[in-house]
Amino acid sequence: MSNCRGAESEGGLPTPGFAMSEVTNSNWFPVLTLLLGFVAKGVSDWIDYKRNAAREAKKLKFELKQKLYDRRVEFQRQTLLDLQDAVAKLGRFAGATYMQDLKAFKATGEWQKQRLSEDLDKEFTDTQRMVRILCVRLRDVDARQLVGKFSNECAMIGICGKDESDKVMERMSLSFDELNNRIGELLREIDNDE
Repeated sequence: MSNCRGAESEGGLPTPGFAMSEVTNSNWFPVLTLLLGFVAKGVSDWIDYKRNAAREAKKLKFELKQKLYDRRVEFQRQTLLDLQDAVAKLGRFAGATYMQDLKAFKATGEWQKQRLSEDLDKEFTDTQRMVRILCVRLRDVDARQLVGKFSNECAMIGICGKDESDKVMERMSLSFDELNNRIGELLREIDNDE
């Protein structure tokens, strides 16, 4: 026996070639809206992904800039601290040079006719070199100029006459104070920015 749904076999089961029921708009509308919803959701997810990827890239770029800035600030801070110690040491060696010359002058009546002790000469030279290295790392132009001025006055101690050496020692002391104050200002600025 056959009906509109297809032919049945002898056992009442449909045969493989049964006819499909009539397809209407009311049957396809839910399927079509399901497919459109699926496509719309895919497009929406893609837009969200692009937006989130752009936001994440911007965030990573900001974090990288911040890390580089923090690294530069820390480098500058450490350079200032090291420089402060190095110029204090250079000042002490310049003072020791002056005192050695003064002691020899009192003993011999001649200024700077003797050589510096080997240890003092080496330490003085090494410290001058370290001050120059640290100076070129400074971002602050005023501090670099003050380091140059102080370093030159320290070097003058070993090459000028007695009367001039006394004046250079006074200028060196004032230059040290000025430089030390500038380094302190820069360190406070760095600490206040953090």
